Amino acid sequence: LVFISFSIQAQVIDNPSFEEWETLDNGNQEPVDWSSNQTAEPTNLANLAPQVLFKDSIDPHSGDYCIRVLNVYIAIANIVANGIATSGRVHADFNPALGNTHTSVSDPQWYTECTTRPDSIVGYYKYSPVDEDICIVQALLHTDTTGVIPDADSTGYVGIAKFESPNETITEWTRFSAPFVY
Repeated sequence: LVFISFSIQAQVIDNPSFEEWETLDNGNQEPVDWSSNQTAEPTNLANLAPQVLFKDSIDPHSGDYCIRVLNVYIAIANIVANGIATSGRVHADFNPALGNTHTSVSDPQWYTECTTRPDSIVGYYKYSPVDEDICIVQALLHTDTTGVIPDADSTGYVGIAKFESPNETITEWTRFSAPFVY
């Protein structure tokens, strides 16, 4: 379980505080300009995907909302649907090693344009891990039209920032910051 709230002074991402939400065709909600496995491609897998991203108003860092992200075990497939919130699009696969998040420039819903070189990604989180879980927050700046995480050859990467939480329960809002490596 992870709660996340972004606070960015030089805002380059849309809806960083997760205040705006929209209802999907399946009745679940996602933050505007963010997506999860509920809006993944291929849609036949997205239609089977459990909800992993939730609107939370109980204890937001600031404003009225934050996101609550859960990993969900799917017994019938014997896999875990990773809790994810991305400004790109999720590519789902029954083989988790083939899943990714990526940019799809054919629709502005699946990317956020950035014309600057930010020095870091900053936010606040609470976290309750299970077993060896960790929370990962990363941002990729790239030049090509299909930026993918993960991508072994990193084609088109300009910079990447990555924060990994400790494997411990964090009950108070805790600030994180990860520098972009260009």
